[in-house]
Amino acid sequence: MGPMIRRYSRSVANVITAQRHRQKCLEARELLPRLFPRISNTLRAQRAAGGLYHLYSEFKLLELASYLERIWPASVVEFGSGSTTAVFAEYAAKNPGSKVVSVDEDAAYSARTRASLDPRVRGYVTFVVSPRVVATRNGWEVCHYSPGFHESLKKGGIEMCYVDGPFNQSPADARRLLPCVDSVILLESGFEIQDFLFDYRISSVNYFCGSAFGPLFEQYLHPLVYADDAWIDGPIRHHSWLHRKRHTLCDPLESSPGGAKSDSDRLLSMDDS
Repeated sequence: MGPMIRRYSRSVANVITAQRHRQKCLEARELLPRLFPRISNTLRAQRAAGGLYHLYSEFKLLELASYLERIWPASVVEFGSGSTTAVFAEYAAKNPGSKVVSVDEDAAYSARTRASLDPRVRGYVTFVVSPRVVATRNGWEVCHYSPGFHESLKKGGIEMCYVDGPFNQSPADARRLLPCVDSVILLESGFEIQDFLFDYRISSVNYFCGSAFGPLFEQYLHPLVYADDAWIDGPIRHHSWLHRKRHTLCDPLESSPGGAKSDSDRLLSMDDS
């Protein structure tokens, strides 16, 4: 395929994918309040307080809930508090014994996130404030959380890591840093993490996949990671999921292993016709 045809094909694919994505997002806006009213209320409260809100916000939260229904992690660390914290709190409340730690560099924002959670699930999340560190790794200007809290995670371990922080703007100027390299740092520190979910964060996904740990994980990636593909097939997804290869799971956005699909699964995997 010549360069001109490839560029044209890619443009058409992007338009088609954007249309499919928009449709999913609109469907999720109707479905989230019905399936997860407490999560929906938290999202509204955060939005009213000036928090971030996007067309895809409800879709992202439903997709995360679908992943949790398939992975069933006993312990989760979330890098970057926010609306997703409500999903983890709901999950922990329904799964006694599970542990959720939410890490953020902004103490005030972390406190607002905690306050926005429904009181019935608020106590199921441990909030940790950790300073942001700006550094250079392998020629990249990166940012990550200070690893001082890692010791507290070793007792219960980490089965799943959700990656959406820290903020990636340089403190000195407007330069953008490569964020979310905590995923690699945790593995370098000896944590045996089975699953990573990246909240979009395309550059961070590429960094992880290009590291020595990338080949150890099955990779179910956001379409934009596949920069050289002329056409985009498969499900519309917001997250990139990396699952350690020695464990076998079905991609919840591709299929459901046995049994009936949940309502959130049906939204995420339904035909786009």
